Amino acid sequence: MKITTHNISFILADATCLPFRDECIDRIGISFSFRNLVYKNTKANTALREIVRVLRPEGKFVCVETSQPKRRLLRTLYHLYLRKVVPFVGGLISERKNAYRYLGISATNFPRAEEVADTLSNAGFQEVSFKHLAVGIVALHVGVK
Repeated sequence: MKITTHNISFILADATCLPFRDECIDRIGISFSFRNLVYKNTKANTALREIVRVLRPEGKFVCVETSQPKRRLLRTLYHLYLRKVVPFVGGLISERKNAYRYLGISATNFPRAEEVADTLSNAGFQEVSFKHLAVGIVALHVGVK
């Protein structure tokens, strides 16, 4: 088995103005941060268009993010957990209760997977799909340019 290593560089940049030329990236992946990019962000559409801009034709955007369970009882319990348990326990461990309060609020108000798929389509992705994971509290989204 041959293992090839690549040099990886990290770049700090504004998601609404990525420092890359058009169509130069094959894949973009984000997990449990997409919500922070789009939740109550007036520049969310600009950031999504930037992702589309820098992806090559047939390039993929893959995102794993919190979602909304379809079953009402599960969704109610999940939201209760996010709004009460997560801030309490997270605050005890990290002493940053407000960060965990934000997590709970943003996750409970984050759109359903179907709505995220529509958002990706509206941003310019040609093929959009999603798959519910973990009884619907998480969704895997894929957008192809």
